[in-house]
Amino acid sequence: MNFGDMTAAKVGGPAPIPTQFNVIVNGEPYEVEVEPTGGYIISEAGAGATGAAAPAGPPKDVEGGLKSPMQGTILKVMVSVGDTIEEGDVVAILEAMKMEQEVKADHAGEVKDVFVEEGDTVGPDDLIMQILE
Repeated sequence: MNFGDMTAAKVGGPAPIPTQFNVIVNGEPYEVEVEPTGGYIISEAGAGATGAAAPAGPPKDVEGGLKSPMQGTILKVMVSVGDTIEEGDVVAILEAMKMEQEVKADHAGEVKDVFVEEGDTVGPDDLIMQILE
């Protein structure tokens, strides 16, 4: 089977992947069957082949954007869209390297959009929210 030729039938359904494999463990062959349970992500190449667009995700840069200072997991989002905040207010709690880090607003304004939810993993410089004056 040529994996490069496989394309997804629709976004959100089980991926059209092979479900039976031959696996060798310590020289002993086993036949394994895998049952797909989740959705899948279509790359830009795959999206072109099927006509479906991959989810865009949060924007890379926006006016008033507050970015993650480091890679980690969002433990708590402390603000909601419409909240007015001051510079230095804690807007989220990020777990990084088994420590909790406060993410503080770098400017005052109104929260216009929140791009993360509790439990999301973020990388350094990923947008967390948009705060406009």
